Amino acid sequence: TLRILEKDGIEAAAEFISRITGLRFVLSIVMVAGAAAIFLLSAAGTISIQTAQVMGLAVIATALSFLAEPLRATMLAYEKHHYYAAAWIAERLIFIALALGALATGKGLVAVMGAFVIASLAALIINAAVVWTRFTHFTISLQGWRKDWRSLVVSGLPFWLSNLLMTVY
Repeated sequence: TLRILEKDGIEAAAEFISRITGLRFVLSIVMVAGAAAIFLLSAAGTISIQTAQVMGLAVIATALSFLAEPLRATMLAYEKHHYYAAAWIAERLIFIALALGALATGKGLVAVMGAFVIASLAALIINAAVVWTRFTHFTISLQGWRKDWRSLVVSGLPFWLSNLLMTVY
């Protein structure tokens, strides 16, 4: 984001953020589909329903955080670390308050993971609002993400392969 901002200006940065957010949106849908597969495993009796709920909520929270990452990078690219820090602190405070509330009322791990999802969603909304109001107007563009996809797969293949080998090992 920083290189594009310096080289091509704010409009190019907005278009880049829109494309990357669109790509991440598509990948997040794939992640949530993976969470649905976890629930199918619980229906088949392979894992317990509580395990499936916790894993599914963790995947959803991860997908929300994945969507917020280009927005966080935008704040850092503009060298406005106080916005980044405020959003990060707000996310943590929301999670801590909700998780402690769930634990204080006797709720279990599923409720704590629900708090994690809510905090991740709040962080996505906060980050999007800050980037939209303070830096640049962006959209979630599903146009042009195919060219980014090819570059992402090619550059990420070594990491994917090493993770696969570590998992198998």
